[in-house]
Amino acid sequence: MLKYNLTLLCIMWFSLQLIGQTREAPPVILKGEKLPDLLDVPVDKLAGFRFEQNAWVQIPIQIDEMDWRLAYDLYNQEINNNFEIEMLVYTDPYKYTGPDENTRFDSNDELVFMAKDAGASFTGQNWPAGVIDLPMEVRIYDPLTDQNTFVYLFQQDGSLDPAAG
Repeated sequence: MLKYNLTLLCIMWFSLQLIGQTREAPPVILKGEKLPDLLDVPVDKLAGFRFEQNAWVQIPIQIDEMDWRLAYDLYNQEINNNFEIEMLVYTDPYKYTGPDENTRFDSNDELVFMAKDAGASFTGQNWPAGVIDLPMEVRIYDPLTDQNTFVYLFQQDGSLDPAAG
């Protein structure tokens, strides 16, 4: 009985620590297959924006390039067996995974930004300077606040830094 009460007391104490805390803004991770209008764009020609107080604000985005690799190759061929198992892995020219064979944004790559960087919905026609094409609107719904925020992803002309923010 003492063990049960102590366990219950610990659970209640840890639960009280969570009351009133706000959730930290998590990353939003989108697979390329969910962003068809951005496929085949060079990764350094993508940019993210939010709309805030009647102005566009560029936000940092990150592209994680991924590709299929044999397990055997991931360990510099130092394992005993030549495994014929393919895995989708993050690529890096300075690691055993090597660079992504497709250096453009493709269906298995990931586009990442922070949810806290999202802004208001935009219904106008004036796009930010330096963008080439119409945006892809990403709606982010937060069930804790029951609110939507938005990020706009554009192809850009090279004058913008994708890591800006």
